[in-house]
Amino acid sequence: MLDIRWLEDLIALAETGSFTRAADRRNVTQSGFSRRIQSLERWARAPLVDRAGIPLRLTDAGYEVLGVAQSVVGEVTHLRDRLTSHAASGRSTIRIAAPHLMSVNFFQGWFPQVEAVLGHLPLVVTSLNVLPCFAALDRGEVDVVICLADQAGHLFQRLPQALRPDPAVRALLAHDVLIPFTACDEEQRPRYRLGIGRVPVLDYPEDCSLNWSLDLARVHWPDVDLCRAGATHYSDGLRLMARRGLGVAWLPRSITTADRAERHLVRAGGPEFDVPLVVQAIRRQARLSADAEAFWQDLVAGRLGGPEAPPAGQITTDRRESVDPGLVRLRSGR
Repeated sequence: MLDIRWLEDLIALAETGSFTRAADRRNVTQSGFSRRIQSLERWARAPLVDRAGIPLRLTDAGYEVLGVAQSVVGEVTHLRDRLTSHAASGRSTIRIAAPHLMSVNFFQGWFPQVEAVLGHLPLVVTSLNVLPCFAALDRGEVDVVICLADQAGHLFQRLPQALRPDPAVRALLAHDVLIPFTACDEEQRPRYRLGIGRVPVLDYPEDCSLNWSLDLARVHWPDVDLCRAGATHYSDGLRLMARRGLGVAWLPRSITTADRAERHLVRAGGPEFDVPLVVQAIRRQARLSADAEAFWQDLVAGRLGGPEAPPAGQITTDRRESVDPGLVRLRSGR
């Protein structure tokens, strides 16, 4: 049986790059920590850690498990906290479905904002891929879907006709942007540069909505030579892979603040390679509970905008962000 502590151990190991430091963080002996990682590997039936390198890094299978681990641990922790705080409130539960990524790059900043405006609300989030999110909304299993979408709304066009939401039931919460990031080389310059030779890409699978947004953008970069070096549904897994120098990953800017500040990640190309995104909430068309209806009206009125959301119509592509002068600007093809 899978032990959630093993998932927490893997997260600590990925973040520290060391069995010793990870064991200290988890408050166990190094030998005990190592045995728990081995137990997780036996459960996965695959090696999850490449122990030969210094600092060590995860295997491809390890990054796959890491993405799930981050989502599961985050959701379980959040669920426990919400159930504890709302058990005696007597209010109707507001049911939200969202892709796994939102737990990493949005909810952790947004929930405190919601609480500051509305007080304690019984919000319960279910993490699913985008298509199951909208299927659950259609079946009435959730009240609201919150997801990242490209600004033009092409994501919704990729949904089956019956699941495509009417613009009248959508509310803008925040802006984000996918930026191509890479690790630095020994001279603190971008390890890979878009437009200079063949560039390995750490990608999203075909059924991932962020891949749909990237597909739309890639048609404007016909002269850029890209080769897939790996793929996972989880942006945070791609983030750690990019930090290890394994390739270029298009990551939401919102999850890379610390990495950019410490130059663990830098741009692999100029702003012409950015993909603007919006965080949108989509409700059921049928009547919701009184609490959920009131919650939705607050969303529509803009009282619950996302963390650091700029005014409507602006994009969080930070033009003040350092762009290496050596990065080649290519024709956009537009």
